[in-house]
Formats: sequence, C-alpha cells, structure tokens
Amino acid sequence: MIQQYAAIRAELKRYGIEKFETEMTSAGVFGNGKILPSSKPFNAFARILSGDLIPAYPLDLLERRGLEKYTSEFLLAKNKPELDEAWKNPVEEGKPMASMSLHHEFLIPRDPNWKLFNVLTIGIDCSIDELEKFIILLERMREVSLASARYEGWSENIGLFFHCFPLNSIHTLHMHIVDLDNLGPSFHSQQNKNLPLDDILTQLRAELEESKIKLASKI
Repeated sequence: MIQQYAAIRAELKRYGIEKFETEMTSAGVFGNGKILPSSKPFNAFARILSGDLIPAYPLDLLERRGLEKYTSEFLLAKNKPELDEAWKNPVEEGKPMASMSLHHEFLIPRDPNWKLFNVLTIGIDCSIDELEKFIILLERMREVSLASARYEGWSENIGLFFHCFPLNSIHTLHMHIVDLDNLGPSFHSQQNKNLPLDDILTQLRAELEESKIKLASKI
C-alpha cells in the first residue's frame, strides 16, 4: 500500500496544502491551526481529549499498564463496549463497524496540530526538523502499543494501522492496534483501509532523505 500512500501525498501537494487546510477549516474540522473538538462533524477523539466527551471506557489504560511516562503525549482508548462485543459478528451495511479483533484498541496523540489530524498530512510540507519529530512520534506510538499489548497478554502478532484520509471516519490521528491472531469479519471488510505503520514510516523516511539531499545541493 506504500505506493498508494505516496501517490495521495503527492496529489495533496499538487492540490495545495494551504487550500486543503482552508477547506477543512471552513468545514469545522480545524481552527487556528488546530484540530477542533467539534460536534459537527463529530470528532469523538478530539472531544475526549478536550474533556467535552466522557466515554464508556476508562481513560487511564496507560497508567494501568505501567506506561505512565507516555500519558502526557498519548491517550490509549478502547472501542465502544458494544462494538468490542460484536467483533465476531458479520458486517452489516448501515450498522456501526465492530472491532476488528478480539483485541482492538486505539492510540491517539494529544498534540492538536492540524497536521496530526491524519497520516495524509503528517510531516507534509514541513522542515527537516519537524519531519524528524513526526517520524519519532510514530516510532514511539509503535513502542507504546506493543508494550501495552504485551502487558495485556495479546498474541505476539500485532498489527498497527492507520486509515488515510478520505477513508478515515474520525478526523484525529489514531493508530489501530489489532491482535492479528484473533481477527473478526470487520478486519477483512476494512483491509483496503488498513495502511500499515511500517509503510508510513518508509515513505516519511524517504521524504526526509529527499529533503536532506535537496538541502545539501543548495549548500
């Protein structure tokens, strides 16, 4: 999927990143360069991070799993209980998508920077230093997610995925942490959306190297 990811980022650059930001601001997704905890369009994770929404699951999962040092940077969230319970159920059109596995959680950065609304825009049109910081952020997300899965006794076969705009359903960056040894029908129905973290990192590192080469050629 890395080719598709590279292509859509290139298409966004051709379209105009500032134009895209302006349109998303007009739509109520961004404001003053930040992701808005909006109710229309409904941004569940942004509202949880802002305190405007209290979910039906605990918000201290990182603390419970010995990962307190990451709580200022990330929120670890479960799916709605009814969607977790339905993980084995067949996918039905018009109904909310069930969890993709017996074990399926979300890791969400707390940074409201609009470029962190989705992997489409992460690190795009940034300085070398900023792009490096975004790459390190994603690497930390891997570290936290795998440590959490180990603590909970999930299998060692863990998938880490993002849904790239416009295939995403929530306009806040969140990584799907999925136990691949216990998959349900929802995973297979969304396979075209599940962009692996490794593909994203490969592309961002390539963009970083290209930026460094361009900079060196100007010196």
